[in-house]
Amino acid sequence: MEHILSRLWRKCQTLGLSSSYMGHSDVHKVVRRMSTLPFCREEHVAIVRDTCYQMAANNSLLLSFMQYMDTTWLGVRPLFPYKIWSRYRVLGPRTNNHLEGFHHALNRKISYAHPNIYTLIKILINYQNSNDLKLIQINNGSTVNRINYSYEIKDRMISNLTDIYEESEDVITFLDELLSLLYKYVFPNLSN
Repeated sequence: MEHILSRLWRKCQTLGLSSSYMGHSDVHKVVRRMSTLPFCREEHVAIVRDTCYQMAANNSLLLSFMQYMDTTWLGVRPLFPYKIWSRYRVLGPRTNNHLEGFHHALNRKISYAHPNIYTLIKILINYQNSNDLKLIQINNGSTVNRINYSYEIKDRMISNLTDIYEESEDVITFLDELLSLLYKYVFPNLSN
């Protein structure tokens, strides 16, 4: 999700849409709606796309942004198809922070550059043994490495909102409510 946000923001800057975005105009609405598309069902992406094209009709720079969206994310043969960037009903990590944490811990265990293969194998075997032990504990009813409570709350909020969206089928209202939720609780530093 953050990858898409940063790509969209870079494109806004490249096209000179930054000041219009900050002015909370149609540019602001279009870019934010495009940033929430990963949470939509695939069949609703075209509805959002068409709505945003209508909003962009009188703004050549915003039309350029929408053409970028088509070639990169939304078109018939986009660079990144929906199945790659969709987060619809995906539970679990929204980022790769857990992988970065693993790599950081692995680098700390090795503690020097260019270890030989035997040292690396020994460390990986220790990780495997540790994970096997955690699986045994989980199978016996223990909870191991519980998810951070704040992430659990955010995931539940997104899931509840998605449940409402599935019942109503109103994708535009869903995206607008999701925008409020995401920019207030999940990405507060991007709330411009």
